[in-house]
Amino acid sequence: MRYKGTVKNGVIVLDDDVRLPDGAVVEVDLAHAPRDEDAGDRRPTLYERLRPVIGAAKGLPPDASANVDRDVCRPETDDLFKMADLAVDTGIPDLATNIDHYLYGHPKATDAR
Repeated sequence: MRYKGTVKNGVIVLDDDVRLPDGAVVEVDLAHAPRDEDAGDRRPTLYERLRPVIGAAKGLPPDASANVDRDVCRPETDDLFKMADLAVDTGIPDLATNIDHYLYGHPKATDAR
């Protein structure tokens, strides 16, 4: 059988005055996780989440962070820089606003302004 209830002061209280016999073996599935403020928890900061990888890169030149643009973002090899060359005029004035409508048939979000 399946019963619903809530946790109050650390004790599971079942709805509808359900009474189970002492010693009954039960399984508990959490229907939805409580929001952080409900549970009294706080989300870890970005630093706390990234702490395991901060400083983990080894063997980089001393000026690596200063040369990211030079070493990583190269217009001749990065297709992202060619995006403007590939753009075409579709004639659809609200394409950006309603992309989901045109791709997947969702209702239009708003009229183009």
